[in-house]
Amino acid sequence: MRGLPLLLLPLLLACSGADSGADDFASDEGELVDPAAPRGKATVAYAVAGRPDEICVVPDHIAGADYGKGDGDDEKELCSYNFHGTAPGKSVATCPKLVSTNPGVDIQELADGKTKEQTEAATCAHDEGRTKLLAKYKQSITCSYTPSILGYYHVSRALGGAGDVLPAVVRTMDLEEHKKITAVGVAHSTDLLNQLWRQWASWEANPSNPRYQDALFTKDHLQIYGALQMNARGEEKYVDPITGKSLNVRGATDFSAPFRATAAYAAVKDARPVGTWVPRTLEGGAQRIVQMKDISDMVLIDTLMAQQDRFGNIHSVDYYYSVENGAVKKVKKSKVDSGEKPMPAGGVLVRQMLLKDNDCGVVKTNIEKQAGMLGELRHMSAATYKHLRWLNGQMAPGSETAKLFVREVLMTQRDLDMLRANIADAERVLHTACSAGTLKLDLDLEDHLASHNDHDASICEAAEAPASP
Repeated sequence: MRGLPLLLLPLLLACSGADSGADDFASDEGELVDPAAPRGKATVAYAVAGRPDEICVVPDHIAGADYGKGDGDDEKELCSYNFHGTAPGKSVATCPKLVSTNPGVDIQELADGKTKEQTEAATCAHDEGRTKLLAKYKQSITCSYTPSILGYYHVSRALGGAGDVLPAVVRTMDLEEHKKITAVGVAHSTDLLNQLWRQWASWEANPSNPRYQDALFTKDHLQIYGALQMNARGEEKYVDPITGKSLNVRGATDFSAPFRATAAYAAVKDARPVGTWVPRTLEGGAQRIVQMKDISDMVLIDTLMAQQDRFGNIHSVDYYYSVENGAVKKVKKSKVDSGEKPMPAGGVLVRQMLLKDNDCGVVKTNIEKQAGMLGELRHMSAATYKHLRWLNGQMAPGSETAKLFVREVLMTQRDLDMLRANIADAERVLHTACSAGTLKLDLDLEDHLASHNDHDASICEAAEAPASP
């Protein structure tokens, strides 16, 4: 049995579920925390003197899902970070998070002319004045769960890029190396985070404790493991560009209620076809259509992944959208501002959602499903809808996609059964609503601008892989 060390939330144990799709596993669940188990396109090894090699896994992808060249480049970049200041790879500084509710590790760029050790000595004891943040390394501790971080990346690509989730990979770290980071975290953090770093220290002192050994430590108890994810750049907490009000609102008991009361969420519940009230111009309609698609995509992927902590953790990035030969293009505003990219002709500023805090899922309370938010949607992207129906067809027990979630995402059988059930249930809810005409598939911007996005009931029966022509 795989225990999850959750300090702030109810404990949910993940067991094997041998009578429900057991053929998803090639062997026992011990393989999940065995660095020698085969997985990924490639495994990069980093030597640790007198200890087992650390590993980073460049993952296999879901066949047919929408991974881009940039995803592969980011995966390789993540697996180039060497935590020990030696060859091979790129030497980085590893500093404890000092502002957060998660005792994770920040992967920092080296200071100019300084070694790893010099950079860490100069910066790790303070949250201010640190070097460029390259990536974040988190484990299954507090609200965080490694398969949630990894799973969001792959499910996002299976849905055609929903949430713009950044790439994440499996990474191990030598236990003795992490103890040094923990010590800095204990010495220089305060309040709740200090308690959590102290808890980490106590667990590291006894890694064979069965309550949490499989959730945090490799099979030999000589390393920790977790998800290493690219750091988002240029993001901000989401402020609605239409109303000027924050979307980062949450209730004390009903977490979703304040968000569901926002004007932005009301728009995706508006039963009118968007073509009747959203202008079919880039300037007049792009922001509204993009925002509605972002919200419906968020509700879908969070429902699939049992997200507990979305409200208050919604981010955004600003882009300039333009149209070229009928195709919608976009470029980050920050790249235009810096001169890296030219301002596109006719560019319109559009705020796009970025889901970057995805660690509190899979084994947590499914807030959006409990609130029935998926059933409240009256609009969705036709592409997202078709991708969901396609993904549902890929999840049979023993399928290659199901096995990928075990091998690359580190899901237990119970995790996988949960995901499979959520996908099937979401497909049923949305297909029923689409067939009844209460869900309109009219949130694809190019179709909206071309007046081709009126509801077509025949699409309700469609299923399409994101990468299909």
